[in-house]
Amino acid sequence: PSASAANKQPLKYILSCQPEKNALIFPCLRWAGYLKDWRGPAEGERPSAYIIVLGDTRISPSFLCDHGVAAQSILLGATEKGLGGCILAAVQRTKLSKLLKIPEHYEILLVL
Repeated sequence: PSASAANKQPLKYILSCQPEKNALIFPCLRWAGYLKDWRGPAEGERPSAYIIVLGDTRISPSFLCDHGVAAQSILLGATEKGLGGCILAAVQRTKLSKLLKIPEHYEILLVL
């Protein structure tokens, strides 16, 4: 776990490295918003794994910057292992929640 206000630890994670699940996640993401004609990585260039960062609203009503600190820590650890990653906040949250059957008390904060 990462640093957390009042040590409540409201962040939870969904990990996906299954091609079928990744195929559900990818269309819910928006890549490089300023590049209007680019729809993101092409088939074969897409991420092989995702981490969905969630906030449990039963534990805390707000998450301030906790998810940003956690995301940065995860990606720094990945870099140490020779892996790359990207923090995405442009996410179709409602659609992704329905596709993955995420309970309503979890708020999608970021996708890595």
